[in-house]
Amino acid sequence: MELKAGDMVYFEPHLALGVLIEKRGDDWVYSLRSPPRNDVEHFMIKTDQHAETAFIADIESGRLKYYASR
Repeated sequence: MELKAGDMVYFEPHLALGVLIEKRGDDWVYSLRSPPRNDVEHFMIKTDQHAETAFIADIESGRLKYYASR
């Protein structure tokens, strides 16, 4: 699996949507949008960094839904 900037991942239990921004070494910098607990009207947005191998493992296991950009 080849991840690229603009791809999105979704973690349904937390209503969290991540957009891959850029690859830095073996990690991806991504923007995360998610609501605070028990509040689906307000969302928090932050950037973070996560290992590419972990993204791929979570996608392949079904933990994350994956949406490829064009």
